[in-house]
Amino acid sequence: YDGHYYSVLYTYHGKPAMLKATMSEIRICDENNLIYFGYAGTGIGALRHKGYIPWDDDIDILMPVKDYDKLMKLSSEFSEKFFLQNADTDPEFLCAIARVRMNNTACVEQKDLDLKCHQGIFLDIYPQYQYPNGFFQRIKIIYSSIAYRVLLGNRPPQNHGNIIKILGNILLAFLLIGGRKKRLNQLYKNLRLYTNTEYVADLYGMDLTLTRVIKYKSSWFQKPKWVQFEGREMPIPSNAD
Repeated sequence: YDGHYYSVLYTYHGKPAMLKATMSEIRICDENNLIYFGYAGTGIGALRHKGYIPWDDDIDILMPVKDYDKLMKLSSEFSEKFFLQNADTDPEFLCAIARVRMNNTACVEQKDLDLKCHQGIFLDIYPQYQYPNGFFQRIKIIYSSIAYRVLLGNRPPQNHGNIIKILGNILLAFLLIGGRKKRLNQLYKNLRLYTNTEYVADLYGMDLTLTRVIKYKSSWFQKPKWVQFEGREMPIPSNAD
């Protein structure tokens, strides 16, 4: 694995393919009146560079969970060049987000070398959840998110240190009691309990730990700001400046 070679190769071959996948996803969202935003590095890149951040190598799309769930049912609307990947369409895919993969390509991340799922060039699609105001409701949704990811991936959180790895293995053993599918269904519902909250969160990756949640005001996502991204219009949160 040569990180520099991967970066250079992906810059010239992966980014154009990933942009095509993005346009396919955006077309389907637009045709079905689904809300989406350029997110994380994609939003920053659109704002600052009118496209990719020069050193970035992926595209991130954020969708309110109700729109995200609708998109997950529209896999048949993607052309044969693309594959809408989630835990239902690809059981070997262990992530709690979705990806649009380009068929007949390969982009294997080092941490996923042992997985047998579709590993084509991809863009990430993150569901955005309503984040409740009450302390105990917040504890419940944080636990549900962590537990859902651990159980879905059948492994403890990665890259969070040995203590989290040990706690993750203990949590996984507990979650498997009573049946994996039943637990997954309940956790899935727990993440969708709340509506019309003051804050939202994606509850994924480094945005969520045992002690911290990065949350955003819901009002920032009521009316998007449209900016250029690689020659196309891209909606980003209204407070992006």
